[in-house]
This record gives sequence, C-alpha cells and structure tokens, in this order.
Amino acid sequence: MATCLPSLADDPVGRPARTGVDPPTGPHRPPRGPTVNKAELVTAISKRADVPAATVDSVIAALGEEFVDALTRGDKIAISGLLTLERSSRSARTGRNPQTGETIEIAASNTAKLTAGSNLKKAAAAVPVK
Repeated sequence: MATCLPSLADDPVGRPARTGVDPPTGPHRPPRGPTVNKAELVTAISKRADVPAATVDSVIAALGEEFVDALTRGDKIAISGLLTLERSSRSARTGRNPQTGETIEIAASNTAKLTAGSNLKKAAAAVPVK
C-alpha cells in the first residue's frame, strides 16, 4: 500500500533533511532542532576524546545498561553538573478520557525522572530564545 506522506527530504519549505523525527509542534511547543542519533553521538565523542568509535559505542551501551539496572534497583544516579536520574512513583488517580469525558481510574506506576544538572541548565539558558 502506497502512502501519500512526503519524505523528510521533500520539504516544501526547503529546510534541510533531518536525521531524526521531531515531536509535533503547536502553540505551546516551540520547534526543535534535528535529533542527534546514537551513531552521530558516538562519532562526536570519539573525535572529541580521541578514542576509537567502537570503544565509545561499548561505553554508551554499558552506561545505558547501568542506568536500567540502577532504576530497577531503585538507586539514584547523580553525575555532578550533568544530570540526576532516579525512579519516581506516581500514585493511583482518577482521570478523564479527553474524547468522551468518561471518568477512568489510572493505576499507580513507576517512571524514570531525569533532572538536568547545572552545566546543562547553563548551556540551555545561554541559547537565545527564538
């Protein structure tokens, strides 16, 4: 079945093709720049640290595994100046189906909470608002 959706390269406004898919924008969400994927991140770190890309890739994989294990154990990970990652609990609550207005019960759940550290906050604040 053929689709009628244009490809990212066929942007009618003439914007450059993007490497990732950005979330939808609206009146409350400003447009974001292109998404950096894992391969691009590995290449950038490899060049900056003068380390083979394979080493960087394995370190990122191990970091991801450790993040998952720490969240599973309930541990908090804090990388000073960069980020804090911890498991957060959401209690059960009553909500509404936005399409029908029907009251629904939302079960309690756990979620990952990532808080930006001071260096990330400073970097974000330094970018001019468009």
